[in-house]
Amino acid sequence: MARRIADFPCMFNMGPSANRDETDLTAKLETVLQESGFDQDIRRLNYLTWIQFNLEKLRGQEHKESLQWNEKAMKLSSGNDLVSLANRIYLSKYIGKEDESERCLHELENRRSIPDFRFLLADAKAQQAYCYARIGDPNNQDLAIDLYIQALSVKKDYRWNYGLGLACMRSMHFHMIKYRFKYNRKERVQKGAAALFEAIRVAPDNDLRGQGYMNLALLQSYSRRFAAKDLTDSECRIIFNYLSVKELIHKALELGPNDYKVLADCGRAIADDDKEEAKGLFMRSNAIQRNTKACHQLGFLSSDVNQRLALWLDALKLSHYGDKAIIRGIQKILNERARDNPINKCFHQHFHEVGTAKKDVLILVQDQNDQVDRVYQILTACFGLTATKVVIQNSQSWKTEVNQHHVVIIILPRLLNRF
Repeated sequence: MARRIADFPCMFNMGPSANRDETDLTAKLETVLQESGFDQDIRRLNYLTWIQFNLEKLRGQEHKESLQWNEKAMKLSSGNDLVSLANRIYLSKYIGKEDESERCLHELENRRSIPDFRFLLADAKAQQAYCYARIGDPNNQDLAIDLYIQALSVKKDYRWNYGLGLACMRSMHFHMIKYRFKYNRKERVQKGAAALFEAIRVAPDNDLRGQGYMNLALLQSYSRRFAAKDLTDSECRIIFNYLSVKELIHKALELGPNDYKVLADCGRAIADDDKEEAKGLFMRSNAIQRNTKACHQLGFLSSDVNQRLALWLDALKLSHYGDKAIIRGIQKILNERARDNPINKCFHQHFHEVGTAKKDVLILVQDQNDQVDRVYQILTACFGLTATKVVIQNSQSWKTEVNQHHVVIIILPRLLNRF
């Protein structure tokens, strides 16, 4: 079966670089579920099928929800989507429904005779590119870019141009390019800018055009910061149609003045050159909808350590505890506090050891308040603890819980300020 289905791109024949870590998968699942219109987008339904399947596999659960997402994708496409059909083949095979898997495989192979098959195949490649791009890391961004280029060689689609530009922009970020330098960065910037300008030209609504200009601003900002050796100033001006970062941001804000994502990303693009303007954009973004990116960046701009910690904890909570960069920032503050105080050092060392040993923790608290929530977030996210929080009401309310956990931490009011 593997050989017969290898030529049909889907979520289950992506390469080994596709991340299958439970924490990351959970964060990705929750992110998609919070996006508007996800249940009317075949790409995201197929992506959800893959995420849910891997989570169910890691947790030893039945594959009910992944099958439900797959069913929705097939229904939405009226059975004409190669990816959802190929996903069904893998799902059916895995759960032991051999007859259904073989029937779907015959149906998929028969699609080759359809006159528009090459367009269906291009769409399948674009869907796989979309998933690689969302999974992240340099390898997956490279794979996404290659697949988008293959799809666009068959058919023009503004969503694919936008996806190509987005993947090129992400691959130019410092956290991406520090790992490898195998690609030509000047060529990558040219491809990304050309794709985004084309997406803006044909996009059907202002929201997408605004996001396009915002990503052009980020791409130019990254190229000037991280690829200055590969691009002269005059080459950069030509690539971006003689529009500066500020001019691109102005266009983005004209088209998406109330889009919190556009505001936050425009703030990121301008932060190195104008911190006050960036701060204002992050605050406007948070005023519309409190979000990870704005809280995270406002934390960087804050000179007050306590305020920075509070903002980063907000960002961590909003990111479903999946953002490692935020966790590293919080850990740095905690480590500095630990060095300054021997009692803090003892606390932090103990929690780190418990987290490293993968022990389950029961946290007993005398009251439920914001400060307790903050401590809980730090212990679970930054020390890697799997923790259950219980408010102490009487001895009987928590005795049973204690017997089920390896470590019990009792947080008294006088200890809260240690964090």
